[in-house]
Amino acid sequence: MPVFQEAGYTALLVSWRNDGHAPPSADGKYGLGGTEWCDVEAAIRYAVQHGATDILLMGWSMGAAIVLQALDRSAFRDRLRGVVLDSPVVDWLPTLEQRGVEMGLPKLLTRVPLALLAGRAHGVSGSAEPIDFASLDWVCRAEESSVPILLLHSADDDYALATATATATATASRLLAAKRPDIVTYHEWTHARHARLWNYDSARFEREISAWLDSLKAVPAQTPAPAAAAN
Repeated sequence: MPVFQEAGYTALLVSWRNDGHAPPSADGKYGLGGTEWCDVEAAIRYAVQHGATDILLMGWSMGAAIVLQALDRSAFRDRLRGVVLDSPVVDWLPTLEQRGVEMGLPKLLTRVPLALLAGRAHGVSGSAEPIDFASLDWVCRAEESSVPILLLHSADDDYALATATATATATASRLLAAKRPDIVTYHEWTHARHARLWNYDSARFEREISAWLDSLKAVPAQTPAPAAAAN
């Protein structure tokens, strides 16, 4: 938050359902961003009601996936000026399939529970709604984006404690950046673990965000506006 505050932004730290700091959903299940984006939308609405005319969103890990959904679905899209993504899940299917393989399941079998989550049998998992994995795939949906994105990811992201998953996760970020170089500023790190870029090198982390904010110039210095951040 300090890097945004130093740039003149008012910051909101947003929690989301089932994450420990916000009320649980009725089913107590994650929607991988497909339901949690509403909690970011509530924060955006709060900011707008308190005078915000320009909004920046930041999220890390699953929070970044949530932010991307808010960017797509928000009723306040005309006020969204930019997005910062730290160690994002840009496409859930490769990550979840690899997680299943690491748990000892043949790759073909890992697709069975994912198909259940996406279809009419989603209730087997206890989820109230099916998960629309296509809507969560921002590699395929890259052309739908128009807002500037700062994307920070480590080649050594250790999500699920496996190099294979780390490679798959970082690869999705690389693909998104390659598809949309007009709006995506991509900085790849090494050695930093999942969602630990600031912990690994806080000076570099804050420097890259600060430089991107300077280049964005979304908000005049004399009229700072709220920024919402999703954990």
